[in-house]
Amino acid sequence: MSTPMNFQKDYRPVIASALWAWILLWIPTGILAWKISNTTIRVSDEAIHYGTGTITKTFTNIDLYRVRSVGAQESLVSGGRIIVTMSDGEKYTLSYIRNAGDLSTRFRTLIDAQRRAQNIRTRDHL
Repeated sequence: MSTPMNFQKDYRPVIASALWAWILLWIPTGILAWKISNTTIRVSDEAIHYGTGTITKTFTNIDLYRVRSVGAQESLVSGGRIIVTMSDGEKYTLSYIRNAGDLSTRFRTLIDAQRRAQNIRTRDHL
């Protein structure tokens, strides 16, 4: 009579899988960090210059006198963003901004100054 064989479970594949999951977890984080580092926002007296992209660079110039409203959203998880609505209804979202609420107030001051310099009046539709 032969002795029965005892098979023991080997959990080493779980460790390897956990390591791969940990490594793969950081890939989206790295991509987002790269995207944030390649986003540029410059503000002059006349326009907001917003650039995004790594391989294909996209630059947008937003004339301050054409801006109808500026809003801000801040989240603990996704950070801040400024939403710029133009007089023709087009919207731009400037993402990855710290202290978005304070900056939107500063934008409003610049927008009002640029409108006065261009002698532009706004009409509110009720």
